[in-house]
Amino acid sequence: MNDIVPFLLCLGVPVLIVVLYAFYWEQQQKAKRIARDNYINALEQLRQDPPNNELREAALDHGRRYARLAPKAFGEIQMMNDLNAIQQQYQTSLLEAQSTKGDVKTRLANLESLYNQEVITKEEYETRRNQILSEL
Repeated sequence: MNDIVPFLLCLGVPVLIVVLYAFYWEQQQKAKRIARDNYINALEQLRQDPPNNELREAALDHGRRYARLAPKAFGEIQMMNDLNAIQQQYQTSLLEAQSTKGDVKTRLANLESLYNQEVITKEEYETRRNQILSEL
């Protein structure tokens, strides 16, 4: 009986270490998944409202947490690329919206000019004007 106790201790300690490490590893993986999901959700919220600085800060915060937990899979540069891409998309959409408004003004002015020069009838003018305004 006295010989079995040291044997069980020798066998039990390594098994306990392996079990504890497996538990720790699983907890780390779970934390990484949660951090990644939180970061992705924060990016989606920011895409819905790009000028919102609070959402940008939240995305930065979640991204930094994810980067700390998964430094090989994700880093500060990738996070900044994600945030800058959202900002760039927003700015591009603003520019497109502004150019569309400018195009509408130009098209309306040209249409009015054609009407004033009696190149088109009043009915054609009204129809085309309504078409242009409906594009807004």
